[in-house]
Amino acid sequence: MKSAPRDLTSMLIAIRTEGIAARGRAEVVKFVSGRKLTPMQAIRAKCYDCMGYYADGKRDCGALDCPLHRFMPYNPGADPDPDASVDAPADAGDPDDQSALEDAGSSELT
Repeated sequence: MKSAPRDLTSMLIAIRTEGIAARGRAEVVKFVSGRKLTPMQAIRAKCYDCMGYYADGKRDCGALDCPLHRFMPYNPGADPDPDASVDAPADAGDPDDQSALEDAGSSELT
């Protein structure tokens, strides 16, 4: 088996030293090790990473504009049905409206 590149090794060390045992930790380690994740495991891993390995404790991030917030492991209003479709925030406007993208300097969806 090949050894992990330096940056991945340092990430694993940071998770072990700075991260706490929380939902998403095992998923991050699994991903960094090159193994596949289910969509829900990927969300937990991203939340764990985004929250700084929950070094400040297991809590809701409060990032209501994040499309993953609805599924965040420590969101008190977390969706019990992760397979349900995700609705855009009410102020998001029409998803087919190109003007928002053009205003941001982009004229095509990627």
